[in-house]
Amino acid sequence: MMTSKITNLPPMNGFKTFEVVARHLNFRLAAEELGVTHGAVAQQIRGLEASLQVKLFNRLPRGLSLTEEGKTLTGPVSEAISILREATDKLKSDKSVINISLTPSLATKWLLPRLGILSEKYPEIDIQILATETLSDLTRDNVDIAIRQGRPPFGRHLQADPFLSITHVAVCSPPYKEKLDSALKSDSKEGIVFLSDAHNRWSDYLEMFYPDLKRGPKNTMSFNQTALAIDAAISHQGLALVAKALVAPELENGRLQLAFSEELESDDGYYLLTTKKQTSLKPVSMVRSWLLQQATP
Repeated sequence: MMTSKITNLPPMNGFKTFEVVARHLNFRLAAEELGVTHGAVAQQIRGLEASLQVKLFNRLPRGLSLTEEGKTLTGPVSEAISILREATDKLKSDKSVINISLTPSLATKWLLPRLGILSEKYPEIDIQILATETLSDLTRDNVDIAIRQGRPPFGRHLQADPFLSITHVAVCSPPYKEKLDSALKSDSKEGIVFLSDAHNRWSDYLEMFYPDLKRGPKNTMSFNQTALAIDAAISHQGLALVAKALVAPELENGRLQLAFSEELESDDGYYLLTTKKQTSLKPVSMVRSWLLQQATP
């Protein structure tokens, strides 16, 4: 009777670390995702390379690149980890887990106020929120639903639904509106502070509606996230130009008001993305339909 020889595999943790490093091509970013030190990540990769007796990464002055052996290993390892993750998720709980990826500003200003309603409607579904500016790979990153700003076409494997149109409005707090009106009447515009987010559409807005303000000296304050610009406006720091959908509650409750009446239409919008495979799953379909209903004016 012939017996097959079983070759010992390297520790699973080495493969998990490899998958994360291969995505980021950076030890520091991989360490942040894994919640370990830079040295621990480097040690895991060295151990895996020693066990496999191949070099998986080229160490470059800035970051890393995959060797041919590393490229060969990337696909199978990512697929194996995805299969294991799905299997263990099924064992952990009878509840369905839906992972939603969206930008931090959309998460805090639009989704967060509605999460309680979603939980009450579907108590059998656990909602996990991934608030990140990084674009998600719905297959690789174990994301069921992503909401992103952009315009079609998207990938062929994705179901893309228009979610929220983007109309930019200039807003400020009621006390700052009084200050603004006084400044405009006296032609003393130097004291007006323009709060900018990462999209920074002020130049387009002023060029279209208020060219005199664009040509004059301007005080600006910049933020990398729209939510921060909105919070600064609420705190009487200046004027923010943001998507109207993100400030609708603040406009309704009076914490913010329109600084100017003119609105700037954007040629892109928010889209709700799912893979066609995921859309066929009942829990994903239910949450997707609920989100689309909430986004309907």
